[in-house]
Amino acid sequence: FRSEKEVFGAIAPRGPHADESAVQTGYKIAQQNCYRCHNMDAEGGQKSGLSWQLLSTFAAGSPEFFAAYVRNPKATNPQAQMPGSPAYDDAIISALTAYFQTFSAKEKQ
Repeated sequence: FRSEKEVFGAIAPRGPHADESAVQTGYKIAQQNCYRCHNMDAEGGQKSGLSWQLLSTFAAGSPEFFAAYVRNPKATNPQAQMPGSPAYDDAIISALTAYFQTFSAKEKQ
């Protein structure tokens, strides 16, 4: 058995904004809904070919694309297996975006 801290430590928010409310909200959502399919190196799900680092790149480089993909992945990639989350409102999308941006190289500066 492994501790929760050990398992979720791989996806704990990073950088100067890690403790912000929106980032922490995004972290909780990602733990519950993203981590079962997406991975951060050896931790997390293996179903998706999109790693945590790639999700971070989308969130940091094109928040609009990231939001569209989360809400309706098949609209941007017809082969996507991920179920969409059309009920995610702007606040949830903003929290997820802020959270994933903490992993980007730009954020770490």
